Amino acid sequence: MLSKTVRSVLVCPHCRRHPEWATDELPHYHCPECDLDFPRTERKQLDFRPRHTETISLDFTLGEPFEHPDGVRYEPLEPNPRPDVDWSSMNVPKHFTSEILSYIPKAGTDAVCLDLGCGKGGHRPVAEHAGYAWLGLDSESKRAPVLGDAHLLPVADRSVDLVLSMAVLEHLRYPHRAMKEIHRVLKPGGLFIATVAFLEPFHSDSYFHMTHMGVAGLLGYAGFDVERLGPSSNCLHSIFRMGMFPGMSRQGCRRLADPVIWLHKQWWKRTARKRPELTERQRILINSGDMTMVARRRHPKVDQALDRVRQKQ
Repeated sequence: MLSKTVRSVLVCPHCRRHPEWATDELPHYHCPECDLDFPRTERKQLDFRPRHTETISLDFTLGEPFEHPDGVRYEPLEPNPRPDVDWSSMNVPKHFTSEILSYIPKAGTDAVCLDLGCGKGGHRPVAEHAGYAWLGLDSESKRAPVLGDAHLLPVADRSVDLVLSMAVLEHLRYPHRAMKEIHRVLKPGGLFIATVAFLEPFHSDSYFHMTHMGVAGLLGYAGFDVERLGPSSNCLHSIFRMGMFPGMSRQGCRRLADPVIWLHKQWWKRTARKRPELTERQRILINSGDMTMVARRRHPKVDQALDRVRQKQ
């Protein structure tokens, strides 16, 4: 069963009105505005996936030069020197690193973490260890407590304190729309932590594998302030394990890949003597398997201050 805190943020994905919750007399969750029912599945999941198609328009400003996020150097994520949460007692779950965990803030009262693309729910202990009420949402997982579409999130405006999206964004058909939705549901000052594939092979109907510039542009389009953005792993291990030698053990793939990676590093160092632009930072950035991002929905007062600065300019 979902907690009262989590239930309070769930809404109809079409009109964003809170549903009438199921009772013995009302076996489905009902939206009185749209006159739509949202039944439970056989596995007792709440199915808030859209009940009809919608046409959504997105606006893009063309002709402007690309602007890199202020202060972001596109470097591998380093541990947060002042983490809010002690993670020493927890094993690092799949798709996370100890560095990523160090950026998760301690939850406040009745704080909610939206785990977007939660799969089997493996990240629930992470959210709850930090003190959040966990809202696990997935489009089709049989073990997700809530079924929903990232492009039409069944979550109220400005109701979520933290959004986690680990290895999910590459599987979204319209990432610009989904990113707008993530920004919409976050409270002002809320944090978005995610990873997305870059040079990993095509997998599980992945649509968009993103460069660091692609991620920066996507976050900027949605209105986020980017705090950290950079490569998180070497691509060769992923290419061997996910593409070239499917089914081979992780250890076996490493035995094959490690000599090639060693040769690659030696070649890079040798070539860099004649080409100073080939820095170690550049080597890691352009050979990453995926990108990690830490971004924040800025507070309205910050937006107002920025608008005043632009007007003066």
